[in-house]
Amino acid sequence: MLLTLLRKTRKNRIRLIQKQVRSFVPFIICFLFLTACTRTCVGLPELGSKERPIRFFVMGDSSRDTTVAAKSELESCIEQTGGYRVAFEFTGDEKTIVSALRRVDADFGLISSLTYVESKYDSPLDAHLVVSKKGAPSTRSVIVGLTHRWRTLLDFQGQAPAASSLRADGALAALEKGTFAYLTPESDTGFFVPRHLLLQKNVLPESAIFAGNYDLILKSIKRDFALAGALSESFIAERWPDATPVKVGSLLGEFVVLAVSQGLPEKVLVGRPALSLKLVNSALSSLQKCALGSKLSEFSEIFHGDGLFKANERSFEFLRDLVEFQRTHPRVLTPEE
Repeated sequence: MLLTLLRKTRKNRIRLIQKQVRSFVPFIICFLFLTACTRTCVGLPELGSKERPIRFFVMGDSSRDTTVAAKSELESCIEQTGGYRVAFEFTGDEKTIVSALRRVDADFGLISSLTYVESKYDSPLDAHLVVSKKGAPSTRSVIVGLTHRWRTLLDFQGQAPAASSLRADGALAALEKGTFAYLTPESDTGFFVPRHLLLQKNVLPESAIFAGNYDLILKSIKRDFALAGALSESFIAERWPDATPVKVGSLLGEFVVLAVSQGLPEKVLVGRPALSLKLVNSALSSLQKCALGSKLSEFSEIFHGDGLFKANERSFEFLRDLVEFQRTHPRVLTPEE
């Protein structure tokens, strides 16, 4: 009987403790909620403040004196224009930029349009602005060859050589018996775009090489290592400033333009999801004003362009087709493959 009484007493104590614990649960929940709210809503500085600057990740070398000076000047200009504190951080890899945006370690990032389209498969990044060069928001891939080798395929029709047109019937088909020079396997205008352009025209070069840079592509063509090769329109604008606008049949020194791809944005400024629309519009508006004003040289040093255009998703349609094509035809270079 004594044992039974002890058991009942023990059960009553356990029930009393459980009741007391349950009575404290709402207070514990409120405490945790208030603590989280304090840290999130009160303790976290406002984005764009001195304590929490807006972080721009860009490709570049932070050890260069000109880059460091440009960084300081552009950050100061944006703060004076829009009132936001920003910080440019430099990296040598676009994958690092995309990763930082995913982890919310960066707010904005400057990446190639091809990287942006590829990242859309698993990262909901937002495209805001496109960097322009020479006043144009896009660049094209241009296929060139030596004029004297392709002279029999040219139809001058009594016009000046610079205005000559290329015979559409069979000109590019001659590449099926020659070697084509690409830039690198990772390049958009130096590989993906011209490769897609050739395959769209059902042209498969007999062999292909990767030259490494555009100057070596030209040298490989001059030395008979390649019958033709791909250049970017921006490279042509720097090498032959008077040759623009580039079109089929245009003469570039001893070279002739055989084909020109569709245009595609070169660099795009993207932002991580969930950024305040007010902050995005205000901060990027300040950046655009600085880019068009007295800080153009500093902007060019960091962004490698001469202006900013509002991004339009339609401008990425060709790249989407290109990326999808690359996913379904990853190895097609020559007929043997």
